[in-house]
Amino acid sequence: RGHAASVRVLSGFRKSAAVLQCPYMERIDSTQNARVKNWVRLHQKKGRDETGLFLIEGIHLTEEALKAGIVETIMTDIEPAFAFPHVIMTTSAVMHKLSQNPSGAHVIAVCRQLRK
Repeated sequence: RGHAASVRVLSGFRKSAAVLQCPYMERIDSTQNARVKNWVRLHQKKGRDETGLFLIEGIHLTEEALKAGIVETIMTDIEPAFAFPHVIMTTSAVMHKLSQNPSGAHVIAVCRQLRK
């Protein structure tokens, strides 16, 4: 989008054209943030059914969801961020609250459900 972006790769992460640093990201630091609380509700079927949204975890799944065009928001607590208009940098505490993976996740995306 006219802004220069630098590619950075962390050890242990796959090199990907979709992983870019974006200098104008929003930031959420509190686990008590209203949006974080709403996203946590997506862990329950009722929350997913009411909103038509769901959470995915991990770089690979997020890349696939981006290709499918269903991503609404991406949250991350690592330096590289996706070249996507709505990326939010968060703390590890926020990521831990959003993740259902016992070992945590560094990238979580909110996606739209495909209607039948």
